[in-house]
Amino acid sequence: MRLATIRYAGREQAGIVTARGVVTIAAINRNKGTAWHTEMYDLICAEEIPGLTRWYNGGGHEELAQMEIVPFDQVVYGPLYRNPPRIFGIGLNYKDHAGELGEGAPVGFPGSFYKPASCIAGPGDEICIPALEEAKRPPAKQNWASSWARSAGSSKRKTGRTTLSATPPSWI
Repeated sequence: MRLATIRYAGREQAGIVTARGVVTIAAINRNKGTAWHTEMYDLICAEEIPGLTRWYNGGGHEELAQMEIVPFDQVVYGPLYRNPPRIFGIGLNYKDHAGELGEGAPVGFPGSFYKPASCIAGPGDEICIPALEEAKRPPAKQNWASSWARSAGSSKRKTGRTTLSATPPSWI
């Protein structure tokens, strides 16, 4: 079972990816009379994913074929969820990456850091690059996340904004 968050019917909602597209959890609830949460973060916090998985593995995957589907050509993926309580990152976890940033590789444990929830961006979301000298380093010197975003989209250096375009979907 592959879960994704998609933008559909004016909001971001969780769904199950099938061979033909995505069936939203809301569509499953309508068809099955269930009351699973329809947003990914709520599904996780309420510990509903194991029950959803049991339903899916017990024949639910076959039932999805009879439900309303959002075809892939209409699917707009979002991040799995937007407001986690914290984001803990691991960086400088291998020698070459540390070298790209002009740092030495950490000894014992990789470097770690926290990020605010506001740093989460999904496909098509804007990423604001600060107009600071440090942000104007060549892409090879930028951290992995911004380097990935810049290579996935079109850079608009004069406005300080980068737009993600054809990025891969987010799945659990």
